Amino acid sequence: MRKLQIGIVGSSNLNMNNEQDKAAWDFAYRLGFALGRTINIATLTSSEGGIAEAVTKGVNDAGGIAINLIKGNYKEDGNPEAHVNIATTMDGYDYCWPL
Repeated sequence: MRKLQIGIVGSSNLNMNNEQDKAAWDFAYRLGFALGRTINIATLTSSEGGIAEAVTKGVNDAGGIAINLIKGNYKEDGNPEAHVNIATTMDGYDYCWPL
């Protein structure tokens, strides 16, 4: 059966000394963890830090499938916690992200 793909976007510039940013990271981690525990769901995020990093970590910790889209040319630049890193060769094109 094909997995439902859920894309999650958010800030990559979180300041972990800021209470609101820390709360956003924690929420994103819990969201990723909950989605990771759900059967037939794969999450799609960017390979940037912040919200994408938190979601990917949560999904991975829960045993789910995390897919990262990388705006550069090298899949090795992706999040090591992701199960799949896809290089889009779109470096420099922030305004037309595929999510």
